[in-house]
Amino acid sequence: IPMSINDAGAIACQGTINGVTHACLLMPLQSETFTLAINVVGNGSVVYVADSLNHMIRKITITPTRNTVTTFAGSGIAGLADGLGTAAQFSYPQRILVDSAGGSRVFVTDIGLDDRPALRLVSPLGDVQTFGQEFLRRTGNQFVGLCIDPYRNIFLATPERHIITAINPLGEVGIAT
Repeated sequence: IPMSINDAGAIACQGTINGVTHACLLMPLQSETFTLAINVVGNGSVVYVADSLNHMIRKITITPTRNTVTTFAGSGIAGLADGLGTAAQFSYPQRILVDSAGGSRVFVTDIGLDDRPALRLVSPLGDVQTFGQEFLRRTGNQFVGLCIDPYRNIFLATPERHIITAINPLGEVGIAT
């Protein structure tokens, strides 16, 4: 299903084009769908998109006068590299959420390469960091849920092992009990 946040009649373009959404909207390739996270900021909103097939996190800035699509993080090449903006690499990012209480940090689950799933933290400036990777690799390589509670604990649901992984604000990882 195509995703569009723009004026009616906009010209659709596939891929990773940045720009004002009058000229560009995101469309999933093949039958892939996007995972979205929305953060309302002042007089507008920001929508973050886990663009799995393009190995990127896209950002749609929505204001009363225009909507702009940019690449927030990821080079477009599958990999697992931390870094700033397009210097970082993702490998099929899947789930995404915004921690608005934590200064608009973005958390992303990444399938990773060679069965090395990862939870990635993207700062408001686009700096990507990986954490909890060794523990997550032991719990399974696919996450079907990602959420955050009012205390800023992160929870990941893993169907393969029927467990919920918890990560506290200090970055300590364990099984939710």
